[in-house]
Amino acid sequence: MTGFFRAFTVLTGALRVGTGAADDEALAAELAAPDLDWTRLLRMADKENITGALAVSLRRRGLFDDLPRAGREALARRLFMGTEFNIRIKSQAEEAVGLLNSVDCTPMLLKGGLHLFEAPPEALGGRILRDLDMVVPGDALETCVDVLRQAGYVPEGEHDGWTYHYRPLHHKDKIVAIELHVRAGEQRNFITVEDAWAQAVPIEAAGLKMVALAPAHRVMHNIFHSEIQDAGFALGEVCLRQLRLRTH
Repeated sequence: MTGFFRAFTVLTGALRVGTGAADDEALAAELAAPDLDWTRLLRMADKENITGALAVSLRRRGLFDDLPRAGREALARRLFMGTEFNIRIKSQAEEAVGLLNSVDCTPMLLKGGLHLFEAPPEALGGRILRDLDMVVPGDALETCVDVLRQAGYVPEGEHDGWTYHYRPLHHKDKIVAIELHVRAGEQRNFITVEDAWAQAVPIEAAGLKMVALAPAHRVMHNIFHSEIQDAGFALGEVCLRQLRLRTH
C-alpha cells in the first residue's frame, strides 16, 4: 500500500462512527506503526478541513493519548485553536440570532452554525467555519438585513443581483460573515421552502429562538451541497468533510 493510500485509509478509519472494540484495536495498531507517515496524514486532514474532527474522533474512541507524540501534539494544537475560534463565532451567532429574534424572526441555522449549538464543549473545535448561514422567511429578509446593518454589519460589494441568499454581511469586530438565505441552498425543489419550514426542529438554546432542518432534510441538503452545488459528483471528488455529519 502506497503512503498516500495508507494515510487515507487510516484517516477514514479514524473518522468512522459506530465502531467496536476490534475496530479500535486495529486502528490503534495502525496509528502506532513507526512507518505511518504522520506528515502526510495531517496534511491530508488539513486539506479536507477535518483535522479537528480527527482529534475529536480519536478522543471519543479513547485512542488520542496513546498517539505518537508528534501526531498527538499537532492534533491538540489544531483542536485548541479550532475550539477558541468557534467559541468566538458561537458568541457572534448568539448575538445575531438575538437581533433577528428582536424583529420577530426565528432563523433556521445551516451546516456549521448548527455545530456550534449541538456539539458538546470537548467537540466544539471539531468543525471549521467560514461563515454563518441562516435561512429567514423571504418576506422578512429586508427587516432582518436592516437589523443586522443597524448593529454594524455591512453588505459585501455592490448589489448585482442574488439568488438564494443576500450578500454576505461583515462586521469589523466579528470573526465571520453572516449569509441570510431565503431557502436551503441553490436548489428550489429538492427541499422546498415550505417543507423545510414545516418540518424544522427547534434548537435548544437558553433565551434564543432558532430552528434546524429536519434530520432527513439535513442529509439531503448535505448531499446536494457537496455533490451538485460544489460539483463533487461531476469532478469525481469525495469530500470527507461533507461525509462526516457529526463530530461527537
